Amino acid sequence: MATAPAAPVTPSRQPTLHRLSALQSIISSLTQATDLDAIFQAVSQGLVQHLGYSSILITRKIENSHEIIYSQGVSTELFKDLRTEIQALKLNQHAIVLDSQKLGKNILTLTNTYSAVATPITFSRNVYGYIIALSNAKEFALQKGDIELLGTIAYTTATSINGIEFTKKIHQEHDKTQGIIESLIDGLLFFDDQQRLTMMNPRASEICDTPIEKILGLTPDTIPSFQKNLLKIMQSLPPFKKSDAEPIKGIEVVLDQPYSQTLQVSLTATRGQSGKNQVPTGYLIVLHDITKEKMVDQMKSEFVSVASHQLRTPLAAIKWTLEMFRNGDLGQLTSEQKEFIEKSFVSNERMIALVDDLLNISRIEEGILKHSFTSMIASDYLGSLLFENRAAAQHKSLSLEYYDEIPKGTRIIIDPEKLRMAIQNVLDNAFKYTPAGGKVIIKASTDPNQIFLQISDTGVGIPDDQKDKIFSKFFRAANVVKLQTEGSGLGLFIVKSIIERHHGTVSYISEEGHGTTFTITIPLPKQS
Repeated sequence: MATAPAAPVTPSRQPTLHRLSALQSIISSLTQATDLDAIFQAVSQGLVQHLGYSSILITRKIENSHEIIYSQGVSTELFKDLRTEIQALKLNQHAIVLDSQKLGKNILTLTNTYSAVATPITFSRNVYGYIIALSNAKEFALQKGDIELLGTIAYTTATSINGIEFTKKIHQEHDKTQGIIESLIDGLLFFDDQQRLTMMNPRASEICDTPIEKILGLTPDTIPSFQKNLLKIMQSLPPFKKSDAEPIKGIEVVLDQPYSQTLQVSLTATRGQSGKNQVPTGYLIVLHDITKEKMVDQMKSEFVSVASHQLRTPLAAIKWTLEMFRNGDLGQLTSEQKEFIEKSFVSNERMIALVDDLLNISRIEEGILKHSFTSMIASDYLGSLLFENRAAAQHKSLSLEYYDEIPKGTRIIIDPEKLRMAIQNVLDNAFKYTPAGGKVIIKASTDPNQIFLQISDTGVGIPDDQKDKIFSKFFRAANVVKLQTEGSGLGLFIVKSIIERHHGTVSYISEEGHGTTFTITIPLPKQS
């Protein structure tokens, strides 16, 4: 709240040129205003000094009431009564002339003035408030030009207020964004469209082990060699332009200084609101520290490896003992005893399979899962594998169809045992999660570069919201957990690892309730 002293009364009627001069003076003052008080002061002083008004009130409309936010020549002691009278005027989007005989006479009485005009300050047809210009001169007579001039001044005032408030919002949003950026646990590096480093948050400064001042303005190819961490991060990334089409994610970088840390680095081209086709305005690098996650994964892998190895011996002993009972080597069993022994044997076999999966996972993660590659005729290999599964399909009352479109004599270089494990895992899932009476269809084909093996079923399918996790360790979709409670969730992780070790790919399409098709590709040997 600001209140300026009253100004001396000056004649009210102004020639047109004088009005224009007054308007120019007020606009000039408004352009230099940097806050709301400066705007209101410029308007009030201009109206008093150049246009002969004795006092000014500026109000702000808040919901259905009017608050006096600035005054010149009016005592603050009158504000309470004036607010009531201003409210009674029922001001709208049009200027209102007040006089002692009609509208607003109580306002004139309270302010000891003879006439006044209330002009709305509007933004996009919304009333912000009013400029109430009052005169204590008896001979003051408003002309049409005076009201039009006040309307122009009110419009210019609205524009200035809008600019100030917009700038204030920008600063507030900037401060908020800056606060968020500085508090992020991820490091952020921002490069402009010329690939110059313009921003680094505190976490990035810590990760890179350097203050922003030392590297501000550098481009990726001008980073000095002593900036080892930053240099290593930049060298791990492709050229910035590669991210124009799609973000580059998931690049792992291990830093040694000032201590060992593992980062997951991503690079994204930033654009304005107009969309994907716009030229990038800059490039954002995000540094996500995954050191702890890596340590936990390592600890889990070591535990699984040790536990699995320790379990193999007792499970093998249990299997040997149970087989002796099953074969009658330890004497004849009653039918009830045979039933219990058979159930125990099946459960033990399931435990052995789980331990084998866990051991394979450990070996995959440690990079020590051995592969022995050899050249084989593709049709013979796949045919024998699928022949072995006919009994399993019949046991589940499923139709198993195989279509071999591979040219005769086509050879592939594979690890027969490991690839068999991968394909068998996919087939086992198809058998387990396809209801009786359903179909499992296998189709083998080639193109000039690779073999395709498609395994389709009419089973339960994969829910859309879980498709991105399907190759994760220990993951089982919610719908199959309800259908089949047993399972480790390791099979497809192993499948993906084995196929990728063969330099192939594994993908799938699925619709919940309508089945799944897995496609495995294995490259053909290059012709010499």
